[in-house]
Amino acid sequence: MIAALAGRRIDALGAEPRFPSDRIQTVHGVIAEQFRSRKVTGLVSSAACGADLIAIHVSMELDICFRIVLPYGIDDFRRSSVVDRPGKWEAIYDEAIGRAQIRGDLIVLNVERNAAGYRSANQTIIDEAVCLSVNGATSLIAIAIWDSKRRNSEDATADFVDRATSLHLPILSIPTL
Repeated sequence: MIAALAGRRIDALGAEPRFPSDRIQTVHGVIAEQFRSRKVTGLVSSAACGADLIAIHVSMELDICFRIVLPYGIDDFRRSSVVDRPGKWEAIYDEAIGRAQIRGDLIVLNVERNAAGYRSANQTIIDEAVCLSVNGATSLIAIAIWDSKRRNSEDATADFVDRATSLHLPILSIPTL
C-alpha cells in the first residue's frame, strides 16, 4: 500500500492547540501501527516539522521507501517549516532529505511560499502517490494527521483532505489532539 500523507505542524509557542508537542509520541505510535497493519510500502509527503517528519521518521525506522515533495528550496523550507517550531526536527529533516536525494525521491517544486504553493505541493503528493500505486499495482490511502478542524480557506491540511476526497481515495484521519 502507498500512503499519501499531510498534516499539522507542531504548535508554535503560545498558539491555539492543533498539534501539541506532548502528542508526538502518541501520534508516532499510531502511524507506526497503521503502517504495519496496512502493510505500507511507500510514503509520499512533504517534510515539515510535525506530522510529515514523524511519518518520515517512522518510514525510516520500518525501512519503508518515502518520497518528499517540497514546495520550495531545501534551505528555505528548513527555515520556514522545520526549525521555526519547538523540537529537534532538523536532524530528521536533514537525514530524510539526504536519503531522498540519493534515491532520486526528492521533488522541489520551486513555487511561491503561499497558499497556492502549498496547494500545488498537496496535488503533487497525491499525484506521486497515485503514480507509485499504479506502477506498483498496489492500493493507495490518504492519511491526514490533524485536529479535523478547518482553520480558514488557506488550510493546507484541509485542502489535502478535499483533494483526496474528490478522487474518492480512502482517508485515514489520525488525531493530533
